[in-house]
Amino acid sequence: MRALSLGHWIQFSWHVAALALIALALGLAALMARSLLRDEMHRRASALRWEVLGWSVATASVLCVCVWPYLTAFARIEVAPSGAWRVENYLGVTLAELPPRELRALCGEDLGGRNVGVGRLTVRRANGAVLRSVRISAHELITTLKLLGYTEGDVRDLGGSRVVAPHRYGALGPSVQPVLATVER
Repeated sequence: MRALSLGHWIQFSWHVAALALIALALGLAALMARSLLRDEMHRRASALRWEVLGWSVATASVLCVCVWPYLTAFARIEVAPSGAWRVENYLGVTLAELPPRELRALCGEDLGGRNVGVGRLTVRRANGAVLRSVRISAHELITTLKLLGYTEGDVRDLGGSRVVAPHRYGALGPSVQPVLATVER
């Protein structure tokens, strides 16, 4: 089994701290809610607990908005000997498993026009689902495509994006085959 890591761990170090702050804020909110339900207190003490509860929940929700994109973006691709892909986020949580016979298309998007910027690798599955990677450089994208077995003939440059046509990925690597478009009536 081959494993390819995208991005660098230093990019995600802030994210673990944000997850810890979310847990802390939610724990504080639960403590305040429990105190409000359990204890008899004066009006001023009750108001203070409501304030702490509100600010804790607001802080946790803002941090969740910051953290969510990294939980849903893949940072690692594991390729099984059969050609199946397991796509994971940086925490090691599996986001998708792509069987070898499934059609997939790849696209390195938003790479700065001349492939010198930072963008994302997008995997479009046969069922219409779209998987997006963490931010990677154009050089890292090209290296990843080469390590996955894609040749220069497989990858097209389309307006600054690097595109691989729909294909299957088997035990021997990618097998780019022409796919005919169908018109539904």
